[in-house]
Amino acid sequence: MPNRTETKRLVGSEIIKSTVAHTHTGVETHTGAETHTGAETHTGRETFQHMDSAQVPQMYSIAAAETGLDDSATFSAAEQIARIIEATPTSAAAFTTRTGTQIEAALPGTVANGDGFFQSILNLATGAGRDITLTAGSGVTVVGDPVVDAQDADGNVATGMFFYRRSAANTFIVYRVA
Repeated sequence: MPNRTETKRLVGSEIIKSTVAHTHTGVETHTGAETHTGAETHTGRETFQHMDSAQVPQMYSIAAAETGLDDSATFSAAEQIARIIEATPTSAAAFTTRTGTQIEAALPGTVANGDGFFQSILNLATGAGRDITLTAGSGVTVVGDPVVDAQDADGNVATGMFFYRRSAANTFIVYRVA
């Protein structure tokens, strides 16, 4: 069989394009990731589940929601980078971001300008006047409506989705996107 360039999409994983020689002497079925750094030789049949990108949902590893915040507070490092925060304030609450320097230190790996992350704040409070306001720490700017209202009379949970974008070293702009 001649060399060919191919992309194999396995169940939930994609192998990068490479030029490889294939010879088969047995049956090979894949349901997970397969990585090769050299020639691949098989005798027989090789079976793959082929999927296009529309069929494979983007999956995220997200920790359980942070639930320790209810009334006004400054985020801890874990709360600051948590993807989901659930809160039930007993009165109007102000959640203050960490400073830009602290946010950058809490993020894993090297962060470049333009990098960012999403954070959702769910307000589970049911009484009037129990809104949550996201306020900015030093080196942070909040753009858009910073208030996450309390639930309405029908029990619909109010959610604020924010995108934290690094604009310069130790500096973040927080956009209210939903």
